[in-house]
Amino acid sequence: MAACWAKTHPILNKHMLPIGLTLAIIIALGIPQIGIAVGSQLPGGLRTVVPFAHLTDLGAARAPQRLHRGASVKCRVLEVDHARRRVAVTLKRALVRSELPPLAAASEAVPGAWHHGFVTGVEAYGVFVQFYGGVRGLCPKAECAVGEGEGDGPREGSLRDFFRVWQPLKARIASVGADGRLNLSLRRSGAGGEALGEAGPG
Repeated sequence: MAACWAKTHPILNKHMLPIGLTLAIIIALGIPQIGIAVGSQLPGGLRTVVPFAHLTDLGAARAPQRLHRGASVKCRVLEVDHARRRVAVTLKRALVRSELPPLAAASEAVPGAWHHGFVTGVEAYGVFVQFYGGVRGLCPKAECAVGEGEGDGPREGSLRDFFRVWQPLKARIASVGADGRLNLSLRRSGAGGEALGEAGPG
């Protein structure tokens, strides 16, 4: 596993780091053998970390060569943990380049809206998707749309044939439960969207 702490824009402070913000960062130091890397502090004592799962679209066991010390890359803020004084960011191209609004809180979820997220689990009954700020939802198998274009329902077989953990994708908010749980769909509706994320498996 690998991750990279990095320097970010010097004028930013802990009150100017909204979740989903796009930043240009400079890789400071990576230590892949222990899964973390250390870099300079931000104003307010915050540090910036790129989790190993967010080094590439499908995650990486090691930092790619392009992420050498001193390299400048674009990222987006995933989470801000003031208690641990840490800012987690993603380098996933599908998320960084996305023009969809980042979903940073379950209370912001609106049925019918599309958002970019990434897969955190694949089970026989559905796919778990995470957005920004730790927001999570479940897309049931019937809504995974892996067979769209060849019929109304999903293809036979395991969802693991079509989805991988850490894979980015677009998901539509199907409904929001009274308890705040998000029910998702990958099916195309009148608003558009894609059945699979830009970095599909295989």
